[in-house]
Amino acid sequence: MKSPHPIISAHEGFDEHAYLSAHPDVRQAVTDGQFASGAAHYEAFGRSEGRALKLRVVQTPQALDAEIDRLKALLSHSMADWMRARATFTYHEDISRLPTDPLSRAYRDAQVALYCEISGASDYDPWVAEPTTLSMEGALDPAPYPFNTGHGDLIAGHLLGISRIMQVLWGAKPSTAHTILEYGCGVGFTTALLAASGYRMTAVDINAEAIGVLNALAAGRRLQVRTHVGAFGEVPDEGERFDIILFYEAFHHCLDFVALLRKLHDRLAVGGILVFAGEPIYADFQKPWGLRLDGASLWEIRTRGWLELGFREDFFRHVLDQTGWQCEKFKSPGTPDIFVARPK
Repeated sequence: MKSPHPIISAHEGFDEHAYLSAHPDVRQAVTDGQFASGAAHYEAFGRSEGRALKLRVVQTPQALDAEIDRLKALLSHSMADWMRARATFTYHEDISRLPTDPLSRAYRDAQVALYCEISGASDYDPWVAEPTTLSMEGALDPAPYPFNTGHGDLIAGHLLGISRIMQVLWGAKPSTAHTILEYGCGVGFTTALLAASGYRMTAVDINAEAIGVLNALAAGRRLQVRTHVGAFGEVPDEGERFDIILFYEAFHHCLDFVALLRKLHDRLAVGGILVFAGEPIYADFQKPWGLRLDGASLWEIRTRGWLELGFREDFFRHVLDQTGWQCEKFKSPGTPDIFVARPK
């Protein structure tokens, strides 16, 4: 029987590069060999999922606000439509004008300038940009995040991600009696699950309200979790060392990541590991590192002021090497790859 939808070809307007740029999850799946191309994914799943073939390129903050207003209207009645619509636009950046040295001050300043243009801020200060007002009642049981989204794919993806983290932790250090220092814990859903599994958790977040939610969650479930309101690299007790340091969807909020990676040596116990999970580290990211300009990231930057960085994998590995780490990648079909680093 003839397919009602013919295979998309170049002359019909399919833009392979734009499609993969719009959908990082598809790009990773193609890189992993799960699909031969973006066009193959579109034919198998993307068409029925309503994924965009081409990206609208937003040129100004004012034009971005029009996209944000459209997303807000969608979010008011359908999270699924909102999530799909975020993958239909991007923001213009002339990558050819970036300084050639990605570790230079000029390169950093260029990314901060782009952040300021998109966010409307005059500079990036994590203590100002990252904390978010939270509803204690809405963040706790019976439906904490991600369950309170009501979105099956999002919930499943989050649970799969945590499951994969636990598998990698167990494989790298097969015991749940280890100490874990988790940076960027947020409201602590992952923290609580790890604590319930037997890990001795210390959780650090820059958002005092998020730490308040985690404290209430831990108390309600009688979990032993120590918390600290602080920035990346900070600890409750100076000089304390941990068996595992975990970043889960958090490291990409760090602007001074080179300095942080050097500092983390002083936080890790002998034989310890540094884990990066759920981080936007891609084999074909369009620049060594910098602001992600997909619609989902633009939403967070424009509406919350968050810093949303991405890293090209070869650059990320180079920085780890230069700061004294050796790295192993654990491939995770269906979820972002997990990187485990050990001191050299």
